[in-house]
Amino acid sequence: MRQYRYDFVRAMACVLVVAVHCHFFFDASGPVSSWVYSIAIVPLMASNAIFFMLSGKFNLKERTDDTAVKRYYVHKARNILLPVLVLFLIRTLVSVLPTALDPVLVLKEFAKGTLFAFSTSECWFIFELMGMLVCAPFFAHALARMNRFEKNIFLGLGVAYNAACTLLEMGGHEFTWTYPFAGWLFYFLIGAFIEEYLDDARVRRTLYALAVPLILLTAWLMHGGAPRLFYETSPTFIAIALAIYTALIQIGGKLKETPLVSLIARHAFSIYLLHMLVLTPLLGVVGAHGGLLGVALWAVTVPIVFVLSLVLSMLVDTLVISPLKRVFDAIMAHVAPSVN
Repeated sequence: MRQYRYDFVRAMACVLVVAVHCHFFFDASGPVSSWVYSIAIVPLMASNAIFFMLSGKFNLKERTDDTAVKRYYVHKARNILLPVLVLFLIRTLVSVLPTALDPVLVLKEFAKGTLFAFSTSECWFIFELMGMLVCAPFFAHALARMNRFEKNIFLGLGVAYNAACTLLEMGGHEFTWTYPFAGWLFYFLIGAFIEEYLDDARVRRTLYALAVPLILLTAWLMHGGAPRLFYETSPTFIAIALAIYTALIQIGGKLKETPLVSLIARHAFSIYLLHMLVLTPLLGVVGAHGGLLGVALWAVTVPIVFVLSLVLSMLVDTLVISPLKRVFDAIMAHVAPSVN
């Protein structure tokens, strides 16, 4: 059963993702504009961490029998892999068909995009997430058996390792000691238990108190040329992301349920993968501007791109993906009825 507060978090994270990419309408080359960009982009970038923590929360549930594990993989194939392939094909068609009608070329470009090319686009998170989802049933067993002391150690190790990576990169070096649970995987794994900490009002107050100073510190460091890790997996950004994540959970738990939020949450995955198909042509028409006009454009284009992306996602989900899911269900009912 869906919980509205997580629908709210999912919907807001989706809005933040669109807001991040709408920065293309803002020319941040000027001295003042660059500071505006540096400060505004930091909290928006928390959408990535929130996405991985949510994914961990809902996929790292322990499955204690073979049928449950089989059902998990079938559901991931139906609800993640199938939509991804459809949406990647749509992206391929949009890029290829204006210049060529060759089906062989379409298949080649689709294969390239699916295997590696789309990993450098806004779809990068799919390439990170898939491996995590494949391993989720195995991770879930370990996480379900961790006591509070072990969770404290896990959190400490993850923050410490990410700190070492960040500090060394700031000095122009790479921290070459490896740790398997760093980066985005760290957010995914702590998603399974981090709310045990966030339920403590003292922890929430501490995170809220740190959020604004850390956002300003991160903006200052990034403006000065600090590595991208500072708004991805640095310890300071982990604290920022957790503050925003817990605030959204708290707000979502207090708000009255609205159909719009639930609608956005249902189509959030498609919005993630399709919004640039709306944003890019609009950017070609409007262009990027600096100063107050650029700030206004950034703010105004977020709801415009988001609403158009929602409509496009609803059409694709309803007309293409949902029918294919029904076909998938029918096939699985015959092939493996016990896990469907």
